Amino acid sequence: MWGNLKQADFFIFSEEGYMEKIDTIHVKDGCFDYRVPLTAEEASFTLVYPNFSTLDIFGGSGQHVHIEGDARSLSEVEVEGGRVSDEYKEEFYRRREQGKSLLEKGRKLTPFKLVTRKGDTIRRDQYRGQWLLIAFWAEWCPGSSSATRESRLFKKALGKKGEAISYSLDTDTLLVSLDEQRDSIVWPSVCDRLSWCSPLVQSLGIRELPFYILADTAQRIVAFGSSWNKDIAPALPKH
Repeated sequence: MWGNLKQADFFIFSEEGYMEKIDTIHVKDGCFDYRVPLTAEEASFTLVYPNFSTLDIFGGSGQHVHIEGDARSLSEVEVEGGRVSDEYKEEFYRRREQGKSLLEKGRKLTPFKLVTRKGDTIRRDQYRGQWLLIAFWAEWCPGSSSATRESRLFKKALGKKGEAISYSLDTDTLLVSLDEQRDSIVWPSVCDRLSWCSPLVQSLGIRELPFYILADTAQRIVAFGSSWNKDIAPALPKH
C-alpha cells in the first residue's frame, strides 16, 4: 500500500529471466495486487517507481510479498515476506556488479549482435575503425530526447568517422516509430521490446536513462554515463 498516491503506473522486470519482458503494475487508490507465475524457490525482481528509482524484491514460488511506502519518500519502503537465502542475494548482487565492470574506460566494448528495426543485423566488429556512440533511451523516460539530439550532433561532427546506434528500451514499437519519424532517426535503431530485460542492457549493468557509451576506433570504451556534458563530451575526438 502506498500513501499519498492515488493512481500511477509502476514497472516490474526480472534481471534473471523470471519474466519474459517488463510489465506494468497499475496502482489505484494507493494499492495494487500483482502475481507472477513462478516455479523457482528463489527469484529476484526489480520494481521501477514513477520517478524511475528502483527497488529489488526477492521471493519464491508460493510466497507473498507485502510492500508499504509513501510516495513522498520512496527511499523509505517496508518490504515483508519474500524469503531467500543470504547466498542467493550475494550472488545476485555479485552478478550485477560484474555487469557494471564491463563498463571500464580502456576496456574493449563487449561484443554484440543486434537486429535493427529495419531487420538488419549489426555487430560490434563492423564498426572497427569508427568512433561508435550507443545511446540508450525510452519514450517514457524524461530527458531521453537528448539522446537523439546528441547522437545527431555526434554524427554531424564526425561524418564517416563516426556512427551511432539508437537503443530504445520501449515495449511499444508504435511509439518508437513515431519518435523515429518525429526526430528523423536515420542511423541504426534497435528495439527488442525487452526493455530492462534486454541481454545487452543487463550484461552492461545499465540502470538509468538516457545512458551513453562511447568507443574509439579500436573499440575501446573511452566514456560512458548518463550525462552528455559531464561524461561524454570531454572524451569526444578533437577536430
